[in-house]
Amino acid sequence: MSASSSQQVTAFKVLEVPLDGKNLIEASAGTGKTYSIALLTIRLLLEKKIPVTEMLMVTFTNAAVAELAGRIRTFINDTRQYLEGFSINDPSIQYIADNAVTMHGHEAVLQLAKDANLLLDEMNIQTIHSFCQQTLNEFALESRQVFGAELIPSQADIIENYYNDFWRRYITTLPVATLGLIDIAGFREQSLDIIRQSFEGKQFINVLSGTRVEELYELLKDPAALESYITARKNSIRSQLSAYLQENTATVNAKAKADKVPLHTKFTKALEESTGSFWDFLHTRKPREIVQILTAILPEALQPSIQAYLHTDTCNFVLHVLYNYALQYVTDKVRAFQKRSNYLTYNDLIHQLYIAVCENRNQQLILALQRKYKAVFVDEFQDTDKEQFDIFRTAFAQQTAIFLIGDPKQSIYAFRKADVFTYFKARHFADRYYTMDTNYRSAENFIESMNDFFLPFPGFDTFSFADEQDEIRYFPVQSPVPNTQGRFLHRDAPQPGIMIAAPQPAGDIPGAVATDILHLVNNKDYCIEKDGEQRPVRYSDIGILVRKKEEARNIRAALRQRNIPAIVQNESRLFDAPAVSHICTLLEAILHQEMYRIRTVAASPLMQYTFTEMMQLDELALLQVFQELLQLWKHSGISACLLHATDVLGIKQNLLYRHPEMAGDYAIITQLIEVLHNLSYYRQLNPEEIILWLKNGIAGNNPEEDTFILRLESDEAAVQIVTIHSSKGLEYNIVFAPYLGMNDQYMPMLPTQTYRGTDSRYYLNTTRFLTEQEKELVETQIRQENRRMLYVAVTRAVYHCYIYVRETSRSSALTPFLAALEEHPSPHIRHGDTLLVAASTDRDLPAIPATVPVQLQRYPPAVSLKDDNWSLLSYSKIAGHGEGLKYERIYDHENAYATFIFQMLRSGADTGSFLHLVLEKIDFTHPLSWESKIERLVHDYYTRPSADLIPMLVVMAEHIVHAIIHTGAVSFSLSGIEATSRINELEFFFPLQDTALPELETALSRHYEIHIRDLGSGALEGMMNGFIDMVFRHEGKYYILDWKSNYLGYLPEHYNRENLMAAMNVNNYHLQYLLYTLALHKYLKTRLNDYSYEDHFGGVIYVFLRGVRKASDSGIFTHRPDFSVIEELARLLHTAV
Repeated sequence: MSASSSQQVTAFKVLEVPLDGKNLIEASAGTGKTYSIALLTIRLLLEKKIPVTEMLMVTFTNAAVAELAGRIRTFINDTRQYLEGFSINDPSIQYIADNAVTMHGHEAVLQLAKDANLLLDEMNIQTIHSFCQQTLNEFALESRQVFGAELIPSQADIIENYYNDFWRRYITTLPVATLGLIDIAGFREQSLDIIRQSFEGKQFINVLSGTRVEELYELLKDPAALESYITARKNSIRSQLSAYLQENTATVNAKAKADKVPLHTKFTKALEESTGSFWDFLHTRKPREIVQILTAILPEALQPSIQAYLHTDTCNFVLHVLYNYALQYVTDKVRAFQKRSNYLTYNDLIHQLYIAVCENRNQQLILALQRKYKAVFVDEFQDTDKEQFDIFRTAFAQQTAIFLIGDPKQSIYAFRKADVFTYFKARHFADRYYTMDTNYRSAENFIESMNDFFLPFPGFDTFSFADEQDEIRYFPVQSPVPNTQGRFLHRDAPQPGIMIAAPQPAGDIPGAVATDILHLVNNKDYCIEKDGEQRPVRYSDIGILVRKKEEARNIRAALRQRNIPAIVQNESRLFDAPAVSHICTLLEAILHQEMYRIRTVAASPLMQYTFTEMMQLDELALLQVFQELLQLWKHSGISACLLHATDVLGIKQNLLYRHPEMAGDYAIITQLIEVLHNLSYYRQLNPEEIILWLKNGIAGNNPEEDTFILRLESDEAAVQIVTIHSSKGLEYNIVFAPYLGMNDQYMPMLPTQTYRGTDSRYYLNTTRFLTEQEKELVETQIRQENRRMLYVAVTRAVYHCYIYVRETSRSSALTPFLAALEEHPSPHIRHGDTLLVAASTDRDLPAIPATVPVQLQRYPPAVSLKDDNWSLLSYSKIAGHGEGLKYERIYDHENAYATFIFQMLRSGADTGSFLHLVLEKIDFTHPLSWESKIERLVHDYYTRPSADLIPMLVVMAEHIVHAIIHTGAVSFSLSGIEATSRINELEFFFPLQDTALPELETALSRHYEIHIRDLGSGALEGMMNGFIDMVFRHEGKYYILDWKSNYLGYLPEHYNRENLMAAMNVNNYHLQYLLYTLALHKYLKTRLNDYSYEDHFGGVIYVFLRGVRKASDSGIFTHRPDFSVIEELARLLHTAV
């Protein structure tokens, strides 16, 4: 645990601790944190009668949310069962329930448990970002937020776009002489890094403050003026410093000699001659030496002048002017664009809530939060930053029970501003400070080894906080009695929990790890004993912890060479894989049948045609292949098309046999085929829509992206390779930690360095301009975080941990531990070479495929259903269509907009999907935000959009939003529909039984012209599924709206009532809106207490976009079906109405 010398630390006893006030709970690794939170929840529920809906639980990842929610659900269900007389296995829950019965009586406590069981779906278990977003939305009035803000996961593309604009405007226009002073490529990398980190909340050190950066930039345009300014600036700073040196020469020289400042003999002699000689001497030294000398001899008040003097070097001056100008320009542009577009990032969510709660001290909001939440848990509290802590401290300090649970020893996310010093502040904020120090994760032998490793002797500075006011100290953890985890044995003898080894051959860490794993698994002398039974070590027992992705790749390559199955556990999304982009290119080539696209596929990594092969390409033959693939796609689906493409185009042969190192790409392709197959089947998407969906996923615009994780290999019986940062919360029976020799010094090759200042803010500076004080802060914080990284890695183990040490590791995180263990050896830690005892073990292994690709069957396996006619149906699946409308093409139009809408805006599903997207994203009530939002969508969707596309789409939006909608006696326009009063793409499912489609067609045709496809399968049952483009509320009534980009003609007058009805008939849209109306009716009936069809349903609106004009009802079809028709439809589908 960690400690502060002035604070009382109490052992945490979950069944006894008070349930009020401010509580800080330090939970060391493996001590049952989630279990304890769940028990506290049960105590609050039963003892304090706080409903689960009035408890807030905040953690930092979706996985942690899911784990915590699952545990609490189980405990509440167990509590209810126990109170109902059933037996359960958890004595702690039994104790809490019995105690509550004594306090409140059995019936009251049972009712609390039953109520909680019913409200499980309403528990407030959220990530910090979800909590901030929900609070800002729910209390928008109290927090004074702008309505309808869009949340975007990243603004990296926006930053880069404006940076490129800065580059074009202000870098490419500089004189060659000025550009020659800097490394252009290096400057671009460094300046972009500075800007990105600045947007993450890190403040760039500006040594040029005092003069507007625009004025300094003007100097760069004139080399002569630049040199003159720098000379004057240098002389001014020298004069200031010289005045001090002249008055204090004797004092300075005496201090330099006493402190043994580097080169003091030479520079003191020069200073005794004159200050001019002193400056001449400094001019011959390196910047690092100049900083050391001036820092040592000048008082603190003159320290800022040292950096200013360094920047009188022309190159340094130019660099910092451009750094600051780029940062200012991009920041201003991005913030202005953000305001116009009304979007928020994840960091903005936290910052805006911080402003509302902490800076503005909004009492309405604070009181609203206190009324809503009577108890608050902040899990993984060591990963919070200052703003997050201040939100909870300000909002809940007075009226709410707060439990802050975390472990500062596991605070390893400094790059995300996780601040261990905020944890220290919480110690002084808390009324009570507890520690959890019984390790339920690990075996007893390992716990002994871990204690000796992290505390080799009393007083050892485990986490490098010596002499600091607040510190993290390691206190030995306890093993539970009895410890039921078992033992790790070699020839029936228990093994020490930690082995420290040197890789053999020296330097080949991946090879050593792979060889040791082979030996461990194949040598039957090693085994794991648990519950009296022994079993051999398996690959799935092993976790390899690395720091970087490159290390993970190297380890996996070494394992594959030895046929050891291994997977890299990471957060890579399917869409991030290059193979997905290549498949998207292939699909576009199949769809569009354009030769330049086909040649691109041939030259891509999928086919890898050489230059010679490209020159000899039989284009007609290849085009014919692509035509066959298109027909296969249309008639047999996308999975049949792509599976055939991998065969006929040689993609499978190329990736699996010609280039076996790319076998992983083929696994990705098979997974993508499975995803696209399901997408096509369940959503009935056509080829254009599938490509659009795939493009959006690649661009990061797909809201479902998080659900598509790369699944390259089977994880059964495989070694797990995971980064230390991703390993938190995980455990492995045996851990291999090959890269713990982390450098404790700052890395001078990095362009920038970040550090936490003494004022609790995070700062950013270029490496070459770090002051000595900054370097010391950077190195101290790197050293401290490295020690915590080491702690996280080692404590993932249940039985055993292998730590590899390289002879070259001199100043690393391991160095002080190894030195201490050498002086204070432990019987629980083994030192030696690697496990390799016989090279012959390699050849004795059975061949195991290194990659196990996901298998997708060409046809689904035969299944037996109770009813063979069960099906997932949709409008598009059952709708038949008549002949299309005939219209004569017109080329001369009355204005530019008519030319755009009828000529330039192409027909097809691709255009329709894009227009749907535009109309989903814009806020009808905020026209000033339209242009920026449409601009973003256009650039995401089109590679080379025409210059007038964006302004014309804005005009189109004006026409649509201000068109007149007549529904019965009511007339209105969409301009009055708030974003909060509409739902886009509302998906529905409702059951149907014994549905005879011919009977359905006959009945509905009495009211409308309706055609239903003959599926030839008798009476159907299953689910009806669909997506309604938009549902909105206006004056208490709910409307269905569907966007249509169909051509009904080339003049606005072609979109009159007669032609609209003809289009509705021909396209079978009556059937569509009847199904939608029934679905919405069923939905509203469950959501509105006083709902009735007559009072609340307003009707259906079909907007034929090309014919819509403002102040007119052209292009708009409206209708309100009689409720008797909806009842008849429900009866025919045998579904409730």
